[in-house]
Amino acid sequence: MSWLLIIPLMIVCLFLNIRVYLAMFIGIIAYFLFFSSVPIEIAVQRLIAPTQSPSLLAIPFFILLGTLMSYTGIAERILHIANVLVGKMRGGLGVLAIGFFIYREMRISHVVKALGETARATASVMLVIMASAALGWIFSMEHAGVAVANFVTSLTENKYMFLLIINILLLTLGMFLEGNAILLILVPLLKPVVEHFGIDPVHFGIIMIFNLSIGAFTPPVGTVMLLVCNITQVSVGNFFKQSLPLLAALLLMLMLVTYIPAISLFLV
Repeated sequence: MSWLLIIPLMIVCLFLNIRVYLAMFIGIIAYFLFFSSVPIEIAVQRLIAPTQSPSLLAIPFFILLGTLMSYTGIAERILHIANVLVGKMRGGLGVLAIGFFIYREMRISHVVKALGETARATASVMLVIMASAALGWIFSMEHAGVAVANFVTSLTENKYMFLLIINILLLTLGMFLEGNAILLILVPLLKPVVEHFGIDPVHFGIIMIFNLSIGAFTPPVGTVMLLVCNITQVSVGNFFKQSLPLLAALLLMLMLVTYIPAISLFLV
């Protein structure tokens, strides 16, 4: 049960505003140093192995494409078109060629900056992938999922009560922690419980995303809420007060999505 000790450690690091992948690495390193007899070579291998997938090569290219679109002015023009079309409503190589020869806004210095930004962004993504894979391996080796499943089923054998508990847990955590961190920590633990209750994984995934999306704009540390308040220069209290009707509507929709799976699965 030593895995139980690394989760509070990671959560404390997240509360201290340490980056997600660093918080995960701190927990993982603490586990291998103090609670595991696994050789350090195996630990390093488990960290590196997930990054060797050829499909991950797409990540830097997509990031580079987006960065180059920003420097070439294409992104600005796309936003302008979108604004013309729907603005009154509420609610790689080709890029280089266009930037250099058509719009003529691209410079060699921009390419160098774009490559640097791509490298930094790709490194952050890869570190998260490495840490999440290693964390999943630790949970699997320690049979953490089975332990969580046994604990939850000891509280209730009712699938609908389990979903209610998960909604309350995710809404609470979403108010304090960043959504990606919650997903990386909880998904490997909850997967066996979801299978035990016979819940469709797509349905459960949508429930999790919906919960964390609501948490992103609720106090005290909702990331979207803080970003919007910073941009619009609105106080958190005023933002939350004005958003209460929308929040009530979202909570109602969350209940419908949770207890009527057909809403999520009719296209599956």
